[in-house]
Amino acid sequence: LTSILIFAAGQIDRIVLAKLVPLSALGLYSIAFMWAQLPATAAQTWCGRMILPIASSELRAETPDRRKLINYRRYVLVAVIAAVVTLSLGFDAVFRILYTPEYWPAIASFRILLTGALVRVLDESYRVFNLAGGTPHYTSLGNIITIAIFLAIVIPLFHQFGVTGVALSYAISQAGTFFVSAFGARRHRVSDIFFDLCAIGVLAVFTFISFEVMSTG
Repeated sequence: LTSILIFAAGQIDRIVLAKLVPLSALGLYSIAFMWAQLPATAAQTWCGRMILPIASSELRAETPDRRKLINYRRYVLVAVIAAVVTLSLGFDAVFRILYTPEYWPAIASFRILLTGALVRVLDESYRVFNLAGGTPHYTSLGNIITIAIFLAIVIPLFHQFGVTGVALSYAISQAGTFFVSAFGARRHRVSDIFFDLCAIGVLAVFTFISFEVMSTG
């Protein structure tokens, strides 16, 4: 059930978008989504192969070293944030080199989707803590909330902003699974909310700077 819900929460934007726009617009959005998910995909692999075994060992020990888990998570996230900032700042130039002008409208969706992808990275690291602690139901509940948020806001935002509104709906909806996973991690005493908010703030600042550079260029 959890796997189904994770898939649904991660794909629902394109499922809904396929009913709202022509195939060409869906293709542009899918390209933007593919690029935006690169950091999240790398972090997901790392969390599953590295953090999960460590967390399983620590959280089931008689005297778990929770600070070790929090610090290790920070190291991973700092690397991901650095990659996200680099990708955000350099994406325009790379995209314009790789793609012809008819693909360039995908850049706007990419920047918004990248914010949602980072929130998904923060959630993923908490998700493995909850799995290691024997509480996977937080992941299921979080993805249900994410789907509900997306479905509640996607149509109004689509009518207001078009395809970019769908990207915005996806980014906003990721907060659902993140906060539920963070609540579960807090119960295991391995949450680090202040660091998470700082991470989102860093991405927001660099995204704003990127928009300014793009508009003045």
